[in-house]
Amino acid sequence: MRSCPNIESVSSIATASSRAREGRSRSVLIADDDEDTRLMLRTVLEMNHFYVWEAADGEEAVQLAERERPDIVLMDFSLPILDGLIALRLIRANETTSDVPIIFLSAGPSPSRK
Repeated sequence: MRSCPNIESVSSIATASSRAREGRSRSVLIADDDEDTRLMLRTVLEMNHFYVWEAADGEEAVQLAERERPDIVLMDFSLPILDGLIALRLIRANETTSDVPIIFLSAGPSPSRK
């Protein structure tokens, strides 16, 4: 079972993000293929005044990150279509999203390095 990341840590990172602007809600992209996990994270984040986008796979996460430019991304390692590490590399390779903080979440062991 997954536990929710510490909301104060997420809040601090999102606020410190270079994308955080005066008068704009802090925003978070949740990338996880587990609908229950996305719901739990969305609920906690919205209760703390975050604007939330959701992606159910790595490809959608990359597209949303590029289009919406969130303040922070919470991403699962094991995503369909593109896994979390490939999605991370694509987000980092894009000039407009290269500095977005990304926190990895996973209920299982981390993927092996090749």
